[in-house]
Amino acid sequence: MPFSSKLPLIMFFCSLIIHSSLAEVMCEELQKGLCSFSIASSRKRCLLETEKAVDGALEYQCRTSEAVVERMAGYI
Repeated sequence: MPFSSKLPLIMFFCSLIIHSSLAEVMCEELQKGLCSFSIASSRKRCLLETEKAVDGALEYQCRTSEAVVERMAGYI
């Protein structure tokens, strides 16, 4: 198999590695079940907060808190 036919395969795997290393964790994009013990890439804790909807039902939303974590960033 010549090198030119392997090049697209190599480029594909490199793109997967680069994409996963640049991924950031944002609290607002997390599911409710993952929010409670997560830490955003900005090193701030994620909190699951409740809000009252217009119809009176409770809604849960993951938000970023102001509590900063020193050693762990991007932890889910």
